[in-house]
Amino acid sequence: IGIFLKQVQNSKEIKALLEKSDKTFSKLIKDAILSNDTSVLDIDRIQGLVQGVPEDSELQTIKEWAATPGNTLDRLNEVDCFFLEVMEIPQYVQRLKCWRFTLKYKEDNSSIEVELLKIRKGLLCISNSKQFLRILEIVLAIGNFMNHGTRTGNTVGFDISVLVKLGETRANDSVAGSLLDFLISTVETSYPEVMLWTTELADLKYAKEASWDKIDTLIKELKASLTVVKGLLGGITLLPEPHMDKFGDIKEAVAKAEEEFDETKILYD
Repeated sequence: IGIFLKQVQNSKEIKALLEKSDKTFSKLIKDAILSNDTSVLDIDRIQGLVQGVPEDSELQTIKEWAATPGNTLDRLNEVDCFFLEVMEIPQYVQRLKCWRFTLKYKEDNSSIEVELLKIRKGLLCISNSKQFLRILEIVLAIGNFMNHGTRTGNTVGFDISVLVKLGETRANDSVAGSLLDFLISTVETSYPEVMLWTTELADLKYAKEASWDKIDTLIKELKASLTVVKGLLGGITLLPEPHMDKFGDIKEAVAKAEEEFDETKILYD
């Protein structure tokens, strides 16, 4: 954590902020947490602070040392001084986790929406395609003709997986080729206008890029994160005036995120 804090302190933007104010580095970070200042703390830095929190026993030792008469803060190392300062914030770690969630949520939810919209775009191009529907009608007609006189010879529909098997179904005469070859020949000869069906399904390439497994994983992860954060919110108290504690904005951001996520789940369901 000492190396991490030093890297943050020596960053160009933090140096500039410290030069413009009379605050110490610890006070700058403390005020940034209370005011949700992303110009000081971004997602990665917040995560670094969360991961670098000392054990409760270590913090208690630091507090007891600082409260002992005769001990002065200038005798503490920089890391201990830092945590002595920021731990004045109630539920320090829980606040950071909630804040990080609100910053990361938009990116996570957008990733889900992008995947869902890819699939939606593919489904729309299929449902709006007139020529692809004609292809399906022709496949159905050929199937009914081939199965004439059997229990499946007058069916009104078929499983979409049948399309994959068209290239595997071959005539007894090997020269005649597969059923797929016959379908193509029939369409080219008798229904040339239907050959435009591939153009109508151009947007299927977007759906092909999407993954239901990926969407399912992202949904579950975001739902779990939201549940954890909602559980943390109830136990976080605000500093009294005159402190400028803007954690209320984090609570509002979490509530808004939950509403948006509910809308995303509607697309998913």
